[in-house]
Amino acid sequence: MSTDERRAPVGTIYVYLDHEKPGTEVFEFVQEGNHLLLVDEVIRDNPDVPLTEAQRDAVVEGAGWERIGPWIIDGDDAEAPMRNALW
Repeated sequence: MSTDERRAPVGTIYVYLDHEKPGTEVFEFVQEGNHLLLVDEVIRDNPDVPLTEAQRDAVVEGAGWERIGPWIIDGDDAEAPMRNALW
C-alpha cells in the first residue's frame, strides 16, 4: 500500500448540537459507506458559544482520528473529512 493510499480519507466527522442536552456537541465519526464508527459528546464551556476549531480538533485527535480538510461550518453544525491517525 502506498503512502497516498494510507493517507486517503476514510470518512467524515459530523458535529451538531444535542437539543436534549443544552450546550452539548455530538461528534459522529462515519466511515465511507456510512458505517458509524464512534459517537462522542463534549459539553461546551458556555452553552451559547460553539467549540473552537482547536477544541474540535482535540476531540477528534483524542478519538484516534485526524482531520484532513477544513471544517465546514453551518450554524451550530460542522463537518470535516477524516482518516485514522495511526495509518
